[in-house]
Amino acid sequence: MSTNVNSISPAFPVEVAVRHICAHHRNLARVFRALETHAEAIAGGKCSPDFILIAAMLRYIAMFSYRVHHPAEEKFLFSAMRQSGAPGHVIDSAIGAHSSGAKQFAALQDAFNAWWDKPDMRNPPFLELVPDYISVESDHMSYEESVVLPCAVDMLPANDWAPIADAFRSHDDPLFGIKPGPELAPLHHLLFAGPVSH
Repeated sequence: MSTNVNSISPAFPVEVAVRHICAHHRNLARVFRALETHAEAIAGGKCSPDFILIAAMLRYIAMFSYRVHHPAEEKFLFSAMRQSGAPGHVIDSAIGAHSSGAKQFAALQDAFNAWWDKPDMRNPPFLELVPDYISVESDHMSYEESVVLPCAVDMLPANDWAPIADAFRSHDDPLFGIKPGPELAPLHHLLFAGPVSH
């Protein structure tokens, strides 16, 4: 698993697939950083919570990570890797991280909903859950880029990569794509019309 995924010729579907997957990761990481920055500012007494903004951040993560990105990885990339004899523990670790991350996100969403219902809550659990959740997801994306993708590049035959590439480039990112959804307007404004911090 020594292949450098950034050195592949852009003429091949493998390079298209890898670049789209990594681009998804970069977009998610940008929203994670924005969420963490806002949570830290609230916890430090530097600003009041912007519930509409936080809701948009969580909506984007739910829409893109758990309904688009992870399902595409499992249906196309991981299944092809398993059929090609890639080490089972590599695939199982990634799928396990998807499952545990989804559970942590559900807890984060529940904590936010409880806080929204009681905005005067002192020391809302949501603020404590944010850094742990983001750390787990950041580690997972790093694992995929440093272990899973190099393994896939080494193991998968060339004709496996076209459907994988098509799967990832066929989805328009609801925030960073051509037509950001209106429900994400507060987050889009934060990332593209002003600084991430508050």
